[in-house]
Amino acid sequence: HQLIDIGMRVKKARLELVRVSRVLLIDPALLGNQFLHPILSAAAWASGEYVEFSKTPYEIAEALLQPRTCLLFPSIREIYIHSAFKVLVFSIRAYFSGSAQELASLPLVQESSFSPVNSFTYKSISSLVNMVELGLCSLSGTLDVEVQERAKNVLGFIGMIKHEIDEKVTSQDSETKASRAIVFMEDVFSEELGPVSSNAQEQIPLQEGLELKENLEFNLFLFLRQNQLLCC
Repeated sequence: HQLIDIGMRVKKARLELVRVSRVLLIDPALLGNQFLHPILSAAAWASGEYVEFSKTPYEIAEALLQPRTCLLFPSIREIYIHSAFKVLVFSIRAYFSGSAQELASLPLVQESSFSPVNSFTYKSISSLVNMVELGLCSLSGTLDVEVQERAKNVLGFIGMIKHEIDEKVTSQDSETKASRAIVFMEDVFSEELGPVSSNAQEQIPLQEGLELKENLEFNLFLFLRQNQLLCC
């Protein structure tokens, strides 16, 4: 969580954070070490949240959906899928933008010699969409319902925009407008998240009758006893 906190609080550190996260994510051997899973989770989150700093969105998406992610806990795999979704939305929006002036305003271009104008082509976007679709198809039937839901959400989005990607390449208009679905998803992910103080909850007065953790744990204990689900 320290990596996430640094990313949210120190904007100038985001470029380096994405670079470090990439190194962690593309190494499949790290997925076999459960002690590193919290770090990989933070790296995955940062790679999706600050994807505009990434030089290789395709490589990041591929790392987030590699087969060995099955070694992760479902809660972490959800973050991987959601981050891959962010990478996909960013890349498709950049492809439809087609405006060198708009793309040049990205932090990535200002911080490096990378040229996104030449990177988001029909071929690269099609490859990205197909790779994400292939990587998530097997998860649409997983027993982990949260993972299944996130996978189906991304697949549903791909189903909506696939034909528009094909239409753009045949259109004479080099700056074909993106669909409402693409613009909407970009707007959803564009809102910057801010850090929350660890003692923020202490500043909120407790309401009368509020069920606190201790009460909930005791009620759960009674429920299990009453339903003979707890071994005595």
